[in-house]
Amino acid sequence: MDVKALETLIKMMKDNGIQEIEVQEGETKYRVVQATPFSGQAPHPFAFPAFPSAPMMQVSHAVSAEGGATPVTTVTPASSKLHTIRSPFVGTFYESPSPGSDAFVQAGQRVKKGDTLCIIEAMKLMNEIEADRDGVLVEILVPNESPVEYDQELFRIE
Repeated sequence: MDVKALETLIKMMKDNGIQEIEVQEGETKYRVVQATPFSGQAPHPFAFPAFPSAPMMQVSHAVSAEGGATPVTTVTPASSKLHTIRSPFVGTFYESPSPGSDAFVQAGQRVKKGDTLCIIEAMKLMNEIEADRDGVLVEILVPNESPVEYDQELFRIE
């Protein structure tokens, strides 16, 4: 299926109020789902904003499912030279590979380039986010199981 056919299919969905469509071409199957408001998904997997999202205010606590406050983890940096790792897409932030497992990383931990820092679930796919440099993880900016936006700051490495 070429891009022009895909664009036509998406336009047809919008014009007719269709939320989901599946098309099969030979042995290849295409499924297009229109995101619902506040779903945490991008409108479709081919569009990312051309500009970063509006700056977000950092919160120091988040409310967990149990109703208690969950602190965002921070270690005081020794210098002001911090590298920020940002979310490459919209999704849900997970600090561990499965519920009840230990977190991939903790604030204050030394990480190496390629180490898994977290998982971001985007459109039912689990995407590992890796460190892009060696250093000490100074700050984890997102609470576990929180929605994240495209280009949102996730970690700071010194």
